[in-house]
Parts: sequence; structure tokens; C-alpha cells
Amino acid sequence: MGRGRGEAEHALKDFWHQFKAKFRQAAYGCYGSDELTNALYTVGLALIIVSLVPWFRFLYLLGFALIVWGIYRCFSKNYARRRKERDAYLRLSGGIKKFFRIQKRRFRERKEYRYYRCPTCRSYSRVPRGHGRIVITCPKCRGQFERKS
Repeated sequence: MGRGRGEAEHALKDFWHQFKAKFRQAAYGCYGSDELTNALYTVGLALIIVSLVPWFRFLYLLGFALIVWGIYRCFSKNYARRRKERDAYLRLSGGIKKFFRIQKRRFRERKEYRYYRCPTCRSYSRVPRGHGRIVITCPKCRGQFERKS
């Protein structure tokens, strides 16, 4: 005679608990997920979705490869290598994010301020608009240059 409903549910719960315990044991000491892994998953999934368009079928393999690389990074036990990869990603993405943040700010303030680059040290200075020709002192190198605001 077959098992009752309660026994089947109990067996399923036992199986699930054993599976989770074995998975935890296998994953013990693995690197886990970080910003780079999440970016790999996101870009990989986006490429797979774009590959649904007939002209972009080749992107499917690239997206799949990125997801597999992300899974490999999660289960890797080579902490030093994964940290180097993560640090390189953060340096690269940090510079890109900073560039777009600055551009957004400049666009938002375009009516009140002008930005000028110092001819000596190449850093930017922000000056208010509408003051005619002014002498700008660079806050970084203390060099002076004249511009129209």
C-alpha cells in the first residue's frame, strides 16, 4: 500500500534538509558572491535576453559563458585571485561611475555654473555664471588663469 500524504510530505522535507546540509558542506570555504559576480549574472542574463532577437543569436553563448564564470567564481576557493579580480572590477567601475556622476552634476548645474579645466594641473574648477571676465585660482595647484564666466 502507498504512503499517506503526511508520510510523503515528511519524506520530502527530510530530502530537502539533507540536500541543504550537503550543499552547505560542499560550499564551505567557497568565495561566494560579490559585486563582480552580480555584474556577471546581470550582463549575462541581459545578453541572453537580447539574443532572442534573430540578428543577435551569437550573444547567447557569451551570456551563458558570463553566467558560468559567475558560478565558477562563487564556488572557487582561491580567495586571493577572486579578490584581485574584484578589486580590478571596482577600480574600473568606480572610474566609470564617477565620470557619469560628474557629467550628471554638470548637466544639472549648467545654468548656474561653468566648469573650466586648469591649464597647469588639468583639474576642473566650478565658477558661477554671469560675472564677466574673471581670474580663476585653481584650488589644487593655486595656478591662476582668466576666463569669461
